[in-house]
Amino acid sequence: TNTSRCEYIKANSFNQNGKARCVVDAAGARTYSRAIDQDKCEDDGDDGDDGEWVTFHSYLEILTDEDTEAKCNAVAAADKSGNKVSWMSLRSDEPNDKKCVVQAPEIDCQAAPWSRVNHLGNSPDAAGN
Repeated sequence: TNTSRCEYIKANSFNQNGKARCVVDAAGARTYSRAIDQDKCEDDGDDGDDGEWVTFHSYLEILTDEDTEAKCNAVAAADKSGNKVSWMSLRSDEPNDKKCVVQAPEIDCQAAPWSRVNHLGNSPDAAGN
């Protein structure tokens, strides 16, 4: 029933914001490092990974027919699904490779319905059924 952190959770959700990860070029193939911060990722010393800190964005699908920003914006204006349609790059290391994507809707943060202790089912709905 505690909804005090809803705004924080919404603001930091992967649904709406990108998350970063360390990408390393290993013999011509991109792979991921165990580095959890940008400094460790980009450090080319003995304890660093000499990688690139890349932001990845979440999406539900890529709209392949909308291959220009104008077409994507037209779809976004007509969309009534509650999802966010955006013209964007999916990775920060490929800023010019933009696509029209459908992002998940904003999180609906609310108090959980009543339930018995340690039980995941049989809770009443809003009408008490």
